[in-house]
Amino acid sequence: MAAPKAEEISHPQMDQLQGLEYCIDSNPSWAETVALGFQHYILALGTALMIPSFLVPLMGGSDDDKVRVVQTLLFVEGVNTTVWN
Repeated sequence: MAAPKAEEISHPQMDQLQGLEYCIDSNPSWAETVALGFQHYILALGTALMIPSFLVPLMGGSDDDKVRVVQTLLFVEGVNTTVWN
């Protein structure tokens, strides 16, 4: 059985909510996907690097402690990505 064409799929949510840009089965454009992926990368990088760089010295940690915290955060982010995708 062939998949329905994009124009044949009805979206009652879009009829009810006029400001809705996407439904659950619609995809953003490639440019928007790349922009949102880059935004996610910057957010994850900031969380994994900036927060430990600020907090570990305040807690009395050394550079080695900061490295361990960053490594742990990157590992946990990788596990989280693997589990949830």
